[in-house]
Amino acid sequence: DDRNILDRAAVLFHGGYDPSRRDAYIATLDAVSDKPDMMKHIPDFAAWKRGQIASFDDHVARQAVLYADAGVDIALLTEADSFDPGSLAANLCGPRADAERSTFFLPSSGYAAVGMPVRSGVAMDDPAEVDRLMEGFGFPSTACRAPDDFLQPHTQDKKTGG
Repeated sequence: DDRNILDRAAVLFHGGYDPSRRDAYIATLDAVSDKPDMMKHIPDFAAWKRGQIASFDDHVARQAVLYADAGVDIALLTEADSFDPGSLAANLCGPRADAERSTFFLPSSGYAAVGMPVRSGVAMDDPAEVDRLMEGFGFPSTACRAPDDFLQPHTQDKKTGG
């Protein structure tokens, strides 16, 4: 279970397949039926919708196996939607004011809280440094450091076993 990371690495999270959001996903599929420009490319809406839902369910199942095998708390994904990046303090996010806040990263101290204890290496902790990295790769969005209160429930659950 020990993990080694390269010094100055940044592990970015932009979401995943959250099973609790399945109904919301289906609602977005249903909304397509009101868009003629999209519907002209979908000859059989019912079959397309069934296929999209089956694909979502398959991704959820595969993701659950991946996270279980890696020993990572699935709450990392399911709780990612629990905070609004737009409401985070400016010091938690990269400095590009024109960049959308759509990605978050964990500080070095946060990996153990979600089931990924690090044995060696130190991750990037500075949002400005992560932002420069993302900008260098051409990402239009910026990353925000996960706030401490995002990590606390996971740390508490692991300490108390509940």
